[in-house]
Amino acid sequence: MKTLMILTAIAAVTAAPALAGERPTFPSHTVVMHHTVSFSDLDISRAAGADALIARLRSASRKVCGDFPNPGEMDNAQRHQRCMVEATDAAVKQVNAPLVTARYARDPVQPRFATK
Repeated sequence: MKTLMILTAIAAVTAAPALAGERPTFPSHTVVMHHTVSFSDLDISRAAGADALIARLRSASRKVCGDFPNPGEMDNAQRHQRCMVEATDAAVKQVNAPLVTARYARDPVQPRFATK
């Protein structure tokens, strides 16, 4: 069965500095959301299957990133968009299928963030 899991961390995930021999701790407000996507019914070596998988990945990203914030909340809107892009990018990389990667990269609807 072909499945993958879309993951995203909601909130900053930063480890506190570990003291000698201690485990790092994480903030208690960190929540990791996930959604499993099945694609065993798709032929991702064909355009229609690759496009269908990309649509499923974007849908799963919306589920883990939540609803789009109110229009006046610019910081939240940017965080939401970054979550969507990062979750979908990571899922496409996890699938690791040339046609899916190529079609996802060419999609003009998908906004992209510049990488540093």
